[in-house]
Amino acid sequence: MYHLDQYGEEYHETLGSYIGQPSCDVVRKAVLAKVAGETKPMSGSRYKEKNAKSTIHLQPEPAAQPDGGAGLR
Repeated sequence: MYHLDQYGEEYHETLGSYIGQPSCDVVRKAVLAKVAGETKPMSGSRYKEKNAKSTIHLQPEPAAQPDGGAGLR
């Protein structure tokens, strides 16, 4: 499972969850939709952390995927 996450100084948001590694085009579309305000995060949290950077990370979680990573969940 892969998660597309965004981290800021005081927040974390999950923008997408994928079974199998998503293509660059799928990730690009999700990021552009978020930047344009067309989508909302699946989940998120607020916190106070010094020196956090506002970046988007694609973080894998190892697991066998029966559909070969074809679907967005």
